[in-house]
Amino acid sequence: HFFDQFLFAIMIIFVLVHGNHGSASDFSAFEREVTRKLGKEQVTCLRSSVNSRLRTHDGILCCGRRLADEVSAFVQERFSAPTDLSPVRLVIVGHSLGGLISRAALPSILERVGKLLQPCSFLTISTPHLGCRRPCGSTWKQNLWNKTD
Repeated sequence: HFFDQFLFAIMIIFVLVHGNHGSASDFSAFEREVTRKLGKEQVTCLRSSVNSRLRTHDGILCCGRRLADEVSAFVQERFSAPTDLSPVRLVIVGHSLGGLISRAALPSILERVGKLLQPCSFLTISTPHLGCRRPCGSTWKQNLWNKTD
């Protein structure tokens, strides 16, 4: 089982990143289940809120910078120094566009707070890592997909 790898970790931070036009509440059921499965003492969840709703339109790199800022502040607020006795594991879960935003943010997150964390898992759900097919044809479809010639 996926959760078995966490049974001996002292603390796990789950960073939960919603998709296009989403909000932090999109991952409330996931947070509830992972907390139930692993326990409140072991799990801390950050349901990202910096790119909610229309802010996802700002682009993957801009959203990635905001996510990296949010995660860095969250980690620094809770964990001031690294310790070998209690590793803090980092799990990032991104849904759809949230997976692309997470991937863009990851290098900056590790650069800023990597000494405080042990990267553990990077999961994306329905994320178009290789792009997506764009429909051809009428003008409205071209405008919908922001096609430029």
